[in-house]
Amino acid sequence: MKKIFTLFSLIAVFVVAQAQNGEISGQVKDENGEGMISAAVELVDNNGVSTGRGTITDFDGNYSIKPLTPGKYNISFRYTSYATQIQQGVVVYADRATFIDIKLNPSATELGAVEIVSYKVPLIGDGLKNTVTAEEIANMPTKNITDIAATTAGAFQEDQGKGIQIKGGRDAGTQYYIDGVKVTGVPTLPASSLEQLQVITGGVPAKYGDLTGGIVNITTKGPAAQLNGSVEYQTSQGLDAYGFNLANVSLTGPLWKTKKKDKVPQKTIMGFFLAFEFLRQQDPDPSAIGVWQIKQSKLDSLRQNPLLKKETATGFNLAAENVTYKDMFKQKVKPNTVETNYRGTGRFDIRPADNITLSFGGSLSYRKYNDWIEKYTLFNAENNPLRTEFNWRVFGRFTHSIQAKQSDEEGSEAKKKKSSAFQNAFYSVQVDY
Repeated sequence: MKKIFTLFSLIAVFVVAQAQNGEISGQVKDENGEGMISAAVELVDNNGVSTGRGTITDFDGNYSIKPLTPGKYNISFRYTSYATQIQQGVVVYADRATFIDIKLNPSATELGAVEIVSYKVPLIGDGLKNTVTAEEIANMPTKNITDIAATTAGAFQEDQGKGIQIKGGRDAGTQYYIDGVKVTGVPTLPASSLEQLQVITGGVPAKYGDLTGGIVNITTKGPAAQLNGSVEYQTSQGLDAYGFNLANVSLTGPLWKTKKKDKVPQKTIMGFFLAFEFLRQQDPDPSAIGVWQIKQSKLDSLRQNPLLKKETATGFNLAAENVTYKDMFKQKVKPNTVETNYRGTGRFDIRPADNITLSFGGSLSYRKYNDWIEKYTLFNAENNPLRTEFNWRVFGRFTHSIQAKQSDEEGSEAKKKKSSAFQNAFYSVQVDY
């Protein structure tokens, strides 16, 4: 019974771990439109150097590279006596395949020419899976996850910062996943850490389980091959009464690379990605019509003399009952509702071999704010309750790809060799908390 339970647990973890994977598939053809057997298809960096991930085409020229973390990739298509073609900026989405069909042309030179083509995202995609990329997020005026998700078709948001309702369902029916990990409530992450945000409004895969709304599937960024970072700061301090301040910082790059040798390109063995966000607002949910406040001088008087003796009878009246319009004023910002947020995320990838990847990551968020109590606003705003929230998550993932190795003898010589029993298989094991 214990063995059966252990096996069931591993299967459950395996299903969750695949929630973030994508793939690139397609067909390689020659100048006559015929499928090319054993053409080399591999992922390369911006300099055209192989990253160690790739495959060869089958008897019909078809290929598939998986699993791939959502993001952008460069793909090289190579065949003896044909010009190499590199597709740059191919976008891979979570939980679906990106199809790239290409035609190679014969090369007139012995070394062969290299043709570089920029990938164009299809205008018509899957209407049930709406994806927002990192570039689009960077250009948006908002950095809130629910606000970003609300820009997609089929998602409704009552107000900025509120939950997401998908296809008429309640916001509680919307489930959130971060890097394949299901999270409770609405997640908070630095906007600079988001690689993709996918909203699934219909045709929800069975592996996500039972739900009454839709899915918001978030993929965070992974390590880059070169050291780089970003800094962003937004503020309305001194420009309006709301005191909005937002700072984003990110840093990514390699920690350990192979030694540089002649004709052998360097490969990243270990890399990292870190992001931090700070957000402070005087009023996170301002009123469209403002709020009424009592003048400080009148408030001090009420506190010193809270009761007034009745003129015609015994007893006392509350002094606050005599407050008039001239004792009050209207302001845009709700009093004592300051909110401060600290958010951070990190990820470390280790590739001891081309077909093995170890990923460790997590995120944390701290929120401190004064909760707005409407009936306190006029006389007692200073006693709005102070609340704090602290959330964190961690995960570890092991991925092993079993696929046909690329040969330097691609083309007619490679056709004579026996194909591997496994052309493109993989498995993943993930542990998260």
